[in-house]
Amino acid sequence: HPPMTAPSVARLRRAARRLIGDLPSTGPDFFVVGATRAGTTWLHHALRAHPDIFLPEAKELQYFNRALLYRPDHAGYGPLFGGWRGQRVVGEATPVYMVAGGLYDDTGAYRIGGEDDAIARIARHFPAAKLVVSLRDPATRIPSIYEKNLRQRKLDDPLAQLLERELAGEPSVLNLLYLNDYRTHLENIFARFPSEQVKMVLFEDWRSDPKPGVEGLQRFLGVDPVFSEPAAEGAANRRERFGELDEAAIRRLCAVPEPLMAAVLAALGPGRTWVEDLIGRELPWR
Repeated sequence: HPPMTAPSVARLRRAARRLIGDLPSTGPDFFVVGATRAGTTWLHHALRAHPDIFLPEAKELQYFNRALLYRPDHAGYGPLFGGWRGQRVVGEATPVYMVAGGLYDDTGAYRIGGEDDAIARIARHFPAAKLVVSLRDPATRIPSIYEKNLRQRKLDDPLAQLLERELAGEPSVLNLLYLNDYRTHLENIFARFPSEQVKMVLFEDWRSDPKPGVEGLQRFLGVDPVFSEPAAEGAANRRERFGELDEAAIRRLCAVPEPLMAAVLAALGPGRTWVEDLIGRELPWR
């Protein structure tokens, strides 16, 4: 007989893993889609600790937003869930999925624009899936996004300079105003998923009192609430372990003058009002 090709071997291995219960037979029941820097790593580990919930050990599969990974028949997606042991509910957490129009092109560059984004693709393949969205005050989230990218050595412009450019209508490498325009991203979600399939939580609420927040998410996902605080080392975002940097320089680059931050929050004000109307309460934000 001719030798088996690599794709044939891979298919046999995937079939064998399904037989022994190593891969779920169906796709995810839920997605933690965002927002970045809003505690989604902690949520990933907190939900993963539940005996009836399975998430891959690796957070941020980034399948639906990468041209080099995504396929219209979602081939190659199932094997990313290796390690399943029969848990009733299966999910994944990739917070950048939330960004409306955001995709990595075939060069690996991140682009914003177009309608066939991660949310559209998830809706197409898994229309019955539930979505979890964690929102965070832009006044603290913006510096957090910037500092992470700074520590990853992806930029060196001061945060204040980036915000001034964006307020002037100029492009910025981080698109901070767009990322924090929650109305745009939530409208994109609700255009494709009914509201009963979307759970919105506030970072400031569940981080100050994790137990009711996590148990509420577990009920939403259809499992009995069982709260277990993730181990500190498990909840740490491994992607943020970088080399030593000058902390004084980081503080200087992250600094935003008070009038500038006030202008940023004013620009985001209409979106905040929209979210407050949506959830029927005042946001506990600056």
